[in-house]
Amino acid sequence: MSNETQLCLDFGRALAVEVAPEELPFFDELAAKTQSQKSHRSDHELGFGGEVLLVGAVSAFLFEASKTVLAFLWEQAQGMFVDLAKTAAKEARVEFEDKIKTWVKKRFEGRPPVSLPPDRLQNLLDIIRKDATESGVSEPELARLTATLSRVLRRP
Repeated sequence: MSNETQLCLDFGRALAVEVAPEELPFFDELAAKTQSQKSHRSDHELGFGGEVLLVGAVSAFLFEASKTVLAFLWEQAQGMFVDLAKTAAKEARVEFEDKIKTWVKKRFEGRPPVSLPPDRLQNLLDIIRKDATESGVSEPELARLTATLSRVLRRP
């Protein structure tokens, strides 16, 4: 049984305690039948064409209603999660920027704030070379720049 189904059962059971406590002893059985027979308007054990309901019909509906309620709550929570992730990303960026500032103030002493694998460092140096060449930076200055970046960003 999936976590989602189990949560629907738990939620529906809690609703049954409040709404139809007399049906609680057979809630799980009715929910299982509801789950196996997809809702349709034809005759079934719980009634005739949905018009006459037998005992347990409320529990069967509560299971289905719990799916709707939980889906709605999840939809609402997703916006909160996006906001939470944005806030966490902003906080992480501020912290990361502080680490970079400290590293720069110490004139690149110690470990860089992030480790770059050799291939990523090479990609960065290639971009710098291209931009520097297009900006008219002389070859000796470009060589010093790339050597410095290589040295300070390769530190273990």
